[in-house]
Amino acid sequence: MRVMRQRMFILARADGPYRSMDQAIAAARVKPQAVSHGSSGIGSLYHAVFLVLEKKAGVEFLHVPYTGGAPGLQAVAAGQVDLMVAAPEEFQGLVQGGLLRVLACCSDQRAPLYPEVPTLQDCGFDMALENMKGWLAPAATPEPAILYWQTRFRAGMQQPEWRAFEARAGETDGYLNGPAFQAAMEAVLNAVTAAAKG
Repeated sequence: MRVMRQRMFILARADGPYRSMDQAIAAARVKPQAVSHGSSGIGSLYHAVFLVLEKKAGVEFLHVPYTGGAPGLQAVAAGQVDLMVAAPEEFQGLVQGGLLRVLACCSDQRAPLYPEVPTLQDCGFDMALENMKGWLAPAATPEPAILYWQTRFRAGMQQPEWRAFEARAGETDGYLNGPAFQAAMEAVLNAVTAAAKG
């Protein structure tokens, strides 16, 4: 079962050359690899967002991998790379401090925390990727046990403490049952695999 959906966003330096996703894409179309993006490493979900975006937009970015999300965000804030994908808990302080600008949301819907920020679909690209957190069980787990734990966790997710956590993280209810969670994971995997194969 999926417990949480974690929205990801594309960010740029607040005083950098790109004030919108359209501007960054336009620059990448003029000159391949003229626009760079950091990631938390080759093959990470943050890297995958740009792989898919390259295919959907018909552009080529320059990928600069880092050892994690924090070093990548620091590089964007310092002007060493142009763009980066990250989750709100990683970048909110830098946005509030005026160092980073949020250009786009990678989900299929705008985020409550940043309602003015367009999705990539709003920008004209048929894609949506999210980081998902959930529980998995071995394939041989008896169905009554799965239903028991699913019911228990779902009840816990209705509690005020969990709702308050979601609100602080800028997220909405991310629950999906087992089959729906499997389908959501497969959709992300299929999109990334198709982009990686070119």
